[in-house]
Amino acid sequence: MKKLLFLVLIPLISISQNDFKDNIKALLADQYDQVNIKTYDELTSIRIPIISPPNIEVNFISCLVNGVYDYFVFDTGCSAGLAINKTMFNKILKTGRVSYKDYLGDSSIITAVGNYELVKVVIMDEVIIGDPKNSFKIKNVLTMVYDSEEGPLLLGQDIIKRFSSLTIDNKNEVYIFKK
Repeated sequence: MKKLLFLVLIPLISISQNDFKDNIKALLADQYDQVNIKTYDELTSIRIPIISPPNIEVNFISCLVNGVYDYFVFDTGCSAGLAINKTMFNKILKTGRVSYKDYLGDSSIITAVGNYELVKVVIMDEVIIGDPKNSFKIKNVLTMVYDSEEGPLLLGQDIIKRFSSLTIDNKNEVYIFKK
């Protein structure tokens, strides 16, 4: 009986942890003060914190995409501005801030491991990069939606190429975007 109870509780704990993470992300999304967010036109340079979880060798950057908050892998190999999974895309759809007119069509891409994959290409109206107290906003970001529920979220070239330089300052744990 104890084994059965344990086996039943593990999925419940897992589900509640995911709900907890989603609730935290929703709270963080609500913390953005639209008055303090710099627009791309206002920028000259901005320092955005690198998010480096312990025991993970990948750097993340926080983003609010059409009202949905999450952490994105900083990926210079990603040709789009963002690459998102179906779970993230469905959350964005629920906000009502993306519609069929934002859909550009399907495209075939080559993944980092050399596989071909079909993705949906969408323009996201607004992406806010950084934390609630230090962030900037860019418009019309080319976004690929790939067919996976849990794959990584990527921030890539359509955003990076908008800047004259982008420095990864590992010592101070910041990305420095210069226009």
